[in-house]
Amino acid sequence: MTADGSQGNLAPGATRIFDDADWYMERAEAERVWRGVLRRRPGGGGPADRAALAFTLVTDEASIPVYAAGVDRVLGAFVERAVVVRGKLVDLRPEGFEPELWIGAIEAAGA
Repeated sequence: MTADGSQGNLAPGATRIFDDADWYMERAEAERVWRGVLRRRPGGGGPADRAALAFTLVTDEASIPVYAAGVDRVLGAFVERAVVVRGKLVDLRPEGFEPELWIGAIEAAGA
């Protein structure tokens, strides 16, 4: 369950998340494919907490916060499941935040 670094297409039945959003397409980061388990991310609820980071993709190498504004219900169907994700790892450290995964599309592993 690792990021394979390739640009690739998921199955035609993959669930599209942000891949057609202008703000997603405009990001310079390359799309990559990750395999892992999607988990709910506990939120602290404090002023610095980003509520849109409601999930984490757990791979063999890392736990990556997942940006999920407006798609909580859609991604909730994949919680605790092995998934394949095509997305962009967006480095927001210059803005004072941690890197986060913006999902273009997702599917259950083996779909």
